[in-house]
Amino acid sequence: PPAFVMANYNDELVSLVKFGELTFLFLPGENGGRLVPAKEIKSVVPDYRDGGSLIFLSNSEKAIRVPQTPEEIVEDVESSNPHPAEA
Repeated sequence: PPAFVMANYNDELVSLVKFGELTFLFLPGENGGRLVPAKEIKSVVPDYRDGGSLIFLSNSEKAIRVPQTPEEIVEDVESSNPHPAEA
């Protein structure tokens, strides 16, 4: 199976979604998108070959490819979060 899943919606926003105490990162995609548990995200790195980003998850050798750059992901998440975390 392929190691990458491509989301095709460049114009939709990545956002944080909370269900009770759990926080997820919503990644838009052609099938409605996907929710990734925020605590499972190991790193987000630029995808220099194809543009966008690769999101690596804990306990997995697979990555999720998204069309947004790491900077765009941060901007999207900050704009979707009414109480952004301080650095």
